[in-house]
Amino acid sequence: MKTAAGFLAARFPFVNELLTRRLLPVVIAAAGLVLATNAAVFSYAVATSKDYVTPYGPVVGGDFVVFNEAAKAAASGEAAAIYDREVLEARLKAAFPAREDFRLSWQYPPTMLVLTAPLAIAPYPSSFVLWTLATGALFLLAMSSVWKNRVALFLAIASPAAFQALITGQTGFLTAALVTAAALGPDRRWLLAGLAAGLLTVKPQLGLLLPVAFLAAGCWRAFAVAAATTLLLAGASHALFGAEAWTAFFAALSAHGAEMQSAIFPFRKLVSVYGGAVMLGMPISVAPALQLAVSLGLAGFVALVWRRVKEWDLRLAVLSSAALLVSPYAFYYEMTVALPALFIIARRGVETGWLEGEKPALALLWLAPMFILAANDGPGFPVAFAATLATFLLAARRALAALPARGEAQGMAAAR
Repeated sequence: MKTAAGFLAARFPFVNELLTRRLLPVVIAAAGLVLATNAAVFSYAVATSKDYVTPYGPVVGGDFVVFNEAAKAAASGEAAAIYDREVLEARLKAAFPAREDFRLSWQYPPTMLVLTAPLAIAPYPSSFVLWTLATGALFLLAMSSVWKNRVALFLAIASPAAFQALITGQTGFLTAALVTAAALGPDRRWLLAGLAAGLLTVKPQLGLLLPVAFLAAGCWRAFAVAAATTLLLAGASHALFGAEAWTAFFAALSAHGAEMQSAIFPFRKLVSVYGGAVMLGMPISVAPALQLAVSLGLAGFVALVWRRVKEWDLRLAVLSSAALLVSPYAFYYEMTVALPALFIIARRGVETGWLEGEKPALALLWLAPMFILAANDGPGFPVAFAATLATFLLAARRALAALPARGEAQGMAAAR
């Protein structure tokens, strides 16, 4: 039986030439086209906006309007009030009168306000640019630590995942940088890893696996620094905004949890097992049980990999992709968190050889975030979940191949 590569070479020699010997320039050209298209769409939206409201409906900067408004509320001593949806809606309408309604909420813990409060100093457009440049720079720095390659960094910049993080004004760049910094070598760079893990508690659902990973690998110093950073950040938020902010946060969190049980929730935007299961037709009342079961399995797998696999890049690839699946509340704009996994797999393919099917899979997964919002909110194919799950499976396959034999594993355990 002819292989797929042999069939392609025999029937379509020009296509085979492009996908083999000339693959790199083809990839660069395709990424450049995607980047140019997305840049043109975003530029048009900004240029044709009226009072920052784009023709498509959202305000320039997307959800960043909430970050900016929360920062202003915190700076004026009204941190607790911003968790009230009616208060937030009124403030947003006052700030952007050209938009009729927002239907947004502030779900971050008061620790996030410690980081974002300085954004209140600048006007909205300057604040958005500052947020994007600062978090984007951290993202690129993190990606360069994964693969110091100019083409790889260009692909990171041009990726649809990065574009979604940009236009939504969300935390995608920041969380990707923090997960990468926390997971890439916490035994050697324990101070940086611990600080990053502690800071990630501003979005705690994405850091659920980090304690599991640190403990499994015996990274005690990184674990201690993370715990200390978490306590200091929580203490600072309590001192600055009072206990009322924390009370309001937990009340808002409870209300949002109830909302996620509603059929009108935008499940297509979730990358989690919960979102994927509901999109595929599972009853909303049953999907949380599946999410819990899979999350426990993912935690066990991460512990196994971090305990027995020596290579830190494979540990990061597994953890960063699993981090999105283990949280029921993880949105498509956080798919930048899984980009390090894709780039680690690509780097290993270039340096040590490709596994079957990796090249086309990576190309499709790199492109997938472009098509997430094309789906309907009702039952259908869960693009976001499928892409995240496929990324994890690719990373898991690489990690499983690197697991040491029983005798070697016993030697590693004895060395600890």
